[in-house]
Amino acid sequence: MGNSLQVRLLDLASWSLLKHQDLAIASLETLPTELFPQLFLDAFQLKCTETLRAMGQVWPFPTLPLGRLLHEILPCMKSLEAVMEGIDVLLAQEVHSRRCKLQVLDLGPIGDQFWYQWCGTPVRWSSKGKAPRPVESARKGHTSARLEVVIDLTVSIAPLPKLTAYMLNWVKERKDVHLCCRKITFLHNSFIDMCLNTVKLSCVQEVEANLYWKTSTLELFAPILDQTKNLQRLIILCTEVPRHIWPSMLKGESWFVTLLSTQLFQLHSLRELYLESATFLKGHLDQVLRCPRTPLETLSLTGCPLLEQDLTHLGQCPNLTQLKELSLRGTLLSRVRDHLRLLLENCASTLQDLDLGMCGLQDSHLEAILPALTLCSQLRILKLFGNRVSRAVLVQMLRHLAGLPHLTLEVYPAPQESYSAPKRLHQKTFDLLCARLRAVLRDLGKPRVILVSTEPCSLHGKALLYNFEPTMSSYPCCHYQTQKISFLN
Repeated sequence: MGNSLQVRLLDLASWSLLKHQDLAIASLETLPTELFPQLFLDAFQLKCTETLRAMGQVWPFPTLPLGRLLHEILPCMKSLEAVMEGIDVLLAQEVHSRRCKLQVLDLGPIGDQFWYQWCGTPVRWSSKGKAPRPVESARKGHTSARLEVVIDLTVSIAPLPKLTAYMLNWVKERKDVHLCCRKITFLHNSFIDMCLNTVKLSCVQEVEANLYWKTSTLELFAPILDQTKNLQRLIILCTEVPRHIWPSMLKGESWFVTLLSTQLFQLHSLRELYLESATFLKGHLDQVLRCPRTPLETLSLTGCPLLEQDLTHLGQCPNLTQLKELSLRGTLLSRVRDHLRLLLENCASTLQDLDLGMCGLQDSHLEAILPALTLCSQLRILKLFGNRVSRAVLVQMLRHLAGLPHLTLEVYPAPQESYSAPKRLHQKTFDLLCARLRAVLRDLGKPRVILVSTEPCSLHGKALLYNFEPTMSSYPCCHYQTQKISFLN
């Protein structure tokens, strides 16, 4: 009640000032700091350009996070231009206002935490409230610049968004402003080289690239990795290769593996590696994973065709002993039961999220890794959907994993007894088995949430997502039908 009253009083104070912009501007030097964020948001929404110009000169916080406002909540170029005009005045001043502490203008898609702290929440303007992606201090190593502008860049065949183009041009025309590109996303190979002439890659912490497999693409992408010395997260998504370029692709894969391994060896800050449909890994996984200089915290190999020797290496790799997240979704693991167990044992003290969905696992595999899973004391999320499991083994897993203190979400495949034929769900049997699983959870007496997923139906174009209170929603058949069998105290 007290917090709500405080928010309403701040709103009233802000709106009262904006009714008289001259009064608002005159009061900025003495205005309580806690009123600034709400006044700024209201001025931004109402396009009070004179107030915004003045606030840009006396912003009393080290960072002004504009990204979320402009991308999703209040996309208004007129208000942005007013703020930038005020910052221009600030940069031209020999002596700044005593109030002004502005060092970083953050135009990335984050900032909710700041606005929530000072304004309660921006939900009244947008229902989208995604948590910000954690990053290190943007000004690290660039304290000589009067101002640092942080922006995420997407490189594609389409023209740059108006906001991005405006800010890149604004920074280019000012000598005492440093551009920090925190994340680069490559959606089109032909424009990779544009980045080399646009931004300083030493600031980049995350690179996401959708690569089309031909040698010219790999040659363009190589200098990007060579210059991103502070890269923390690397995501490579490989586009399906047309048959007519298979021979040249096979020739380029070996060359790219050598190149990628060399570049990974130079990345001292790399913590997260995501590879999807990466055909170049086949037979070369050990060469790639032994190169990072520090242990990985996240490894995701999604839909990667690997040989048995590659999967064997997973259990022996010294760089995978401190994993927090591991995803092998869509990677066939049916021949590496013992090495998968060893991998889980090696990172048992740190592993938090594990995704082994659609990996070809059966009862014998799950029984083999179950002792290792019980050692994962930090495990929060476990996904095993898309595999083949019997009711007996599923019950066994529910019982053995009940002792994990942090496990909050488990996603299992529906027992094979639920099907009358391959991908032909017998609904009554499925419902009965789910009821029995819920009874097991009730007997265990520990609050937890379990999702049981069926295989996509072979007869119908849609699957159903529902729980026990039944609320029915339809989804494309590529989704799994999921029944929530939660037991909560």
